[in-house]
Amino acid sequence: MDLGISTQLAHHLLFTAISIGLCVILPQVLNYELQHVIAFLDLNFSEFRVATYLVACVASVVLALVITPVVKKIAIKLEFVDRPGGRKIQANPVSLGGGIAVFLATLFAIVIAFIFSDLTAKSTFFGDDARMLIGLLVGSAATLALGLYDDAKNMRGRYKLLGQLAIASFLVYLGFQIERFSIFGWNIELADYRLVIPFSIFWLVGATNAINLLDGIDGLASSLGMVLCLTFASINGFGGHYPETIVMLALAGALFGFLKFNFAPASIYLGDAGSMVIGLIIGSIAVMTHNKSTAFVAMAIPMAVWSIPILDSTAAILRRYLTGRSIFAPDRGHMHHSLLTRGWSVRQATTFISLVCATTCISAVLGFMWKSEWIVLVTVIAVIAFLISTKTFGHIEFALLRERFRQHGLAFRSDETSHTMPKHGTVRLQGNHEWERLWDALVDNTTDLDLTRLQMTIHIPAVHEAFYANWKAPKDPQLDPDSVWKLSHPILLGDDIVGKLEFAGTATYTESSSVDHIQQVLNTVAPIEEEISRIGKALVDAKKGAAAEKSSIDSNRKIAPENGSPTAPTPEATASSPN
Repeated sequence: MDLGISTQLAHHLLFTAISIGLCVILPQVLNYELQHVIAFLDLNFSEFRVATYLVACVASVVLALVITPVVKKIAIKLEFVDRPGGRKIQANPVSLGGGIAVFLATLFAIVIAFIFSDLTAKSTFFGDDARMLIGLLVGSAATLALGLYDDAKNMRGRYKLLGQLAIASFLVYLGFQIERFSIFGWNIELADYRLVIPFSIFWLVGATNAINLLDGIDGLASSLGMVLCLTFASINGFGGHYPETIVMLALAGALFGFLKFNFAPASIYLGDAGSMVIGLIIGSIAVMTHNKSTAFVAMAIPMAVWSIPILDSTAAILRRYLTGRSIFAPDRGHMHHSLLTRGWSVRQATTFISLVCATTCISAVLGFMWKSEWIVLVTVIAVIAFLISTKTFGHIEFALLRERFRQHGLAFRSDETSHTMPKHGTVRLQGNHEWERLWDALVDNTTDLDLTRLQMTIHIPAVHEAFYANWKAPKDPQLDPDSVWKLSHPILLGDDIVGKLEFAGTATYTESSSVDHIQQVLNTVAPIEEEISRIGKALVDAKKGAAAEKSSIDSNRKIAPENGSPTAPTPEATASSPN
């Protein structure tokens, strides 16, 4: 779908933006007084603190390398594994429980750092943060237990959310509260609006789920978590926040060690348990950082750090809502899915998303050091604009949003016939099948059937096909709203729902009842529904055949050495994590 900006033009615009940004940033770097930097580092990075930071980081890496294989063997023995099927694209069962390994490695590394600090440094490790850090330990353990139960029993979303709300409420009670923040000098006191507790709970629950929503391919959640941890470790280190830096470095090191087993092709997954614990710890440390820093840090810095997870989550909510699906319904429209459908490998997709996230995180660190919100804002906007304009990610949601605006008469351009002509739009969400042909056949019957609205949604994750179309009749000011009937009809492929047709019409027939009118609509669309199911089945069968052929080729390559032939390189595995 043409968004009016070519990929080549987008790259030129990005290059221009980067050039302008460098012209603004470099003078600041060159003019930054060296003695201030030295004094800053001497104040917040004493030899004792640096040594403790190294101990925490190195210890967590080693512990993760030791604990993860043990957890993997126990998981296999207990059959605590993620099996192929449904939306998952891995070929074989993969161990779950990676969150246990990361949690234990982080915890033991913090204990080792505490002992080392107590023996070498004269300052207290915890200071005034003991109550909050112990509370974070309890909350993280509870989140780990909740996630493990979800991984084992596949909890309903509402019950998992209730558990997350309870844990977040406990942490807010202990003091993890956001009381104020500032945007470009505009100070907002949440206490004045009685929003401290609701906003703090919203932040912690959102952080808990942000990493989980991106945990869709091997190594992605671990890589993003590590980038976020290193960012907050840098911010807290420069800010002189000793315990927060230790926690972030310990978690970053644990994730780095865990990546040896989690990067494509993964042999163990974080699961919901691991991704939720990572999100909760990072979100909680962000609150502690806010409480110890200027109001500037409270909004600009965390929003920049979390910008990519927030973008992916917001896009998912918009995509599902604008296509008439539940915002909790899973799909394959996340950023990593978008890259995979473009032909990228799992490793390439993971690396690219991590680098994009690192870009916004670096701007957050620079913004903190220079107390400049503009660096953060320009970087985040430039990254999002690049992703959308090059159709890497976000362009589908932008097209859906533009289509919705157009339907409501909020388009940027309009003419005199806009109110007298039907509003008709299609958006290809995924895949390349020509669903427009079937949609046009439906639209051709709208006048004869006296319909006022028609919508078709196709969602076949197994073959990466998704399509959305909407038709709306011109507004009739004399139409009585009570005379309008509505019908929602699911499209089935075997036992799976792969789409939905929604109709609305007027009960104006004089020679037949509304029931007869609806029956006529169903009779008209029945052949089209059968055609959609037939096409869906053919696409699924074709993919299964291709997968079987690939498996056969791989088997022959493994057997080839026995016949004297050299071993052919096996393609990179594209196993997906369970979320």
